[in-house]
Amino acid sequence: MLGTDRSVPSLKKAVKKLSDYDLQRNVTFVRANAYDLPVKPHSFDLVVTRSVLVVLDRAKMLPYINELLVPDSGIALLVENMDRNPPLRLYRALSRTKWGDFPYFTVPEIKGMDSWFQRVDAHYSGIFSPLAHLGTRSGIGKRLSDGVAPLLAGVDRGLLGAFPALTAYAWIVALRCQAKAISRDKEEGQV
Repeated sequence: MLGTDRSVPSLKKAVKKLSDYDLQRNVTFVRANAYDLPVKPHSFDLVVTRSVLVVLDRAKMLPYINELLVPDSGIALLVENMDRNPPLRLYRALSRTKWGDFPYFTVPEIKGMDSWFQRVDAHYSGIFSPLAHLGTRSGIGKRLSDGVAPLLAGVDRGLLGAFPALTAYAWIVALRCQAKAISRDKEEGQV
């Protein structure tokens, strides 16, 4: 496994977390540019990202992820935020925290990702469930959140199942992207 970041403090934190759980044996961390990893094309069976693509140029990064994957069988799991969730937008408007003006994913953009991948399956979550986590890091608020979160997650699943149009208001999207096959011309070096 390869873990990358361009931030040395983030890499040190990741190494510490792995050693805390005795998981460091099969993981290598490198400081690298996301668009130019020190690996050969088609090197990975699995690429995983979490809230990374909102800060990168997706038109550049998504084809690169496909190029990193083993053709036809490699999988990318991309878990990213969406920005149209009403409770989350209200919380951001009312909180004193400065939120970045990131280009969050949209449903039309997700539907267009088949230009980069052979197949894209999207799972949306979080219509009301974000409410259970806002401002509840410890104490009674955390215990209340732990009890309410599963209930709201169930409501979300029911709503998203019954009303697919609500996917536009989801908080999180998990994307399972299958790598494209290499064309015969490229495989044989004929471009």
